[in-house]
Amino acid sequence: MRMGRFSIPNVFSKLWQAVKPAVSRFPALFVLGIAAAVAVALDASAYDLFRAVGEDTRIAERAAFMLRAKQIAEGCALGMLLAVAVQLLLERRRGRRTQFVCQAVIAVLSLAAFPPLIAHIDEAHIYVLLGGMALALVAVILFLLACEQGTDIAAANCVVSAVIAGISSLCAFLGLLNVCLAFIKLVFTPPRAAESIAQWLCVAIPFCALSPGIFVAFAARKRGEISFSVAYRTVVLRILFPLGIALLFVLYVYLAKCLFTLTMPVGKINPFVSIATAFYLFFYFCSLPLEGRLLSLFRKYGALLMLPLIAAQIASFAIRVSAYGYTQARVASLLYIAFSLAACALTFVRSGAWAHLSFLVLAAACLVGSVTPLNIVDVADWSQVARIVRVYRAHGLLSDGVPVAEGAKDALSAEEMLSVYGSWLGLSRKNARLPTWARADGTDFEKTFGFSREMARSGASPDLWFDLGGTDAVIDVSAYSHLRHFTYTEHGIEGEVAITVAIDGETFDISDTVRPLMSPRRNGDDSASHEPLVIAVGGGRTLVLTSAHVHEPYSKSGERQGKGFYSVEGYLCW
Repeated sequence: MRMGRFSIPNVFSKLWQAVKPAVSRFPALFVLGIAAAVAVALDASAYDLFRAVGEDTRIAERAAFMLRAKQIAEGCALGMLLAVAVQLLLERRRGRRTQFVCQAVIAVLSLAAFPPLIAHIDEAHIYVLLGGMALALVAVILFLLACEQGTDIAAANCVVSAVIAGISSLCAFLGLLNVCLAFIKLVFTPPRAAESIAQWLCVAIPFCALSPGIFVAFAARKRGEISFSVAYRTVVLRILFPLGIALLFVLYVYLAKCLFTLTMPVGKINPFVSIATAFYLFFYFCSLPLEGRLLSLFRKYGALLMLPLIAAQIASFAIRVSAYGYTQARVASLLYIAFSLAACALTFVRSGAWAHLSFLVLAAACLVGSVTPLNIVDVADWSQVARIVRVYRAHGLLSDGVPVAEGAKDALSAEEMLSVYGSWLGLSRKNARLPTWARADGTDFEKTFGFSREMARSGASPDLWFDLGGTDAVIDVSAYSHLRHFTYTEHGIEGEVAITVAIDGETFDISDTVRPLMSPRRNGDDSASHEPLVIAVGGGRTLVLTSAHVHEPYSKSGERQGKGFYSVEGYLCW
């Protein structure tokens, strides 16, 4: 077999021939990719560009510069996705001139209009908004590619294209960085800021500009240009499929355990079922180009295997929500469960002919959870606010929807204090849409709710803790001639055993000193002591503990349970 002549120019020529059609087809994608790479490099190099230690004005300038660079990069990322989606949509009905105008408008708006638009969005919502819009655009692009290329190959081609883009960008990154470092070390050393920008461009250009361009170039090919190698079949069938089946087997074993013991599924099942449904949908679309009786049966009836798991997931989800309300993760999980049910149902409609509509369902779920009043931040926060209000209303301690702090310490039970504290921890206190009292910071907690955080935590469990945080205090060792530094840790301790420290084969029991100091407070509380603990151990020797963490778990009936631990550090002095 005759091999083609290999040369570096030939390699770049082949790569350019593959990417060239995408450059003319999606010009805004490449322009915005380069702009995003420059913005990322400038943001990462801001500390070198604004090197002025102790000058507040320069620090403020640097912060403003980094914020604007970050906003430009985010706008470019969304613009790149929008450019691809709009181009695929316009190609079905509009001419080349209209397509180019739309690409130019998207590029301009992404660079110029996006930063001032998002500047007015509070921090609690900004990343949910950007992430939801990005995922929605990705889902729309997958739907448009499925319409253009066919559902049977679109998703699989995207996976192959992602692998090609990832390998290409990694190689480009390593090559560019090596060339840049060689030039800087051997030929010319530029100023520190220029050196930082150059090195970061070697990272950003491959991953922000080259990788998306190569991915779109291969993913948006015409149907007749798409083919799949033996390696793709091997990875999908020999690696991914057995691993997914193994996960399904474990989940069904757990369901059988729940039925046998007559217990409800715990919340830990939720992420694993989500992974299982994601695997099924991924495998359903990515295995369509492959043939085989087992594959056909799995695609046809696999959704039936998902339904009992989703039912268990819903039961577990309902238990957690009824007990603890909604959090952002639970709202996102609810939207995903709705999507997975719809997607599984679509695989049955007309033998899967409408399965690609699940991409639009995913886009709708992402938009609902990010840009509508039902976004995951607001729904979660108002759910936790409602839990707090419900507790205070039950005791008549609510005035115009605001909790009344006076008398709450005596009226609320330990469980209710813990519930209020847990809800307060779950709030996005940077959410400008919440009432002022719900956005109070930690220093105002007792003033707002009428009891301290330590009091709420003390009702969480009867576990005992002793925390001696690291200390910078000066230790007086003038009375000793020798110092021996030590660290000692014990994990998995069952029962109320002695708290000991072993140093050079000798064991020192410090239980009588440490146990009276243990209390129901969590590791790292502000109330933890930061003064060294001095313990006389006899023989003219003294232990000086500079750091200690001890935990002993107990049941609510007062019985020792579970496994504890302790870790101590300090000096043996004599």
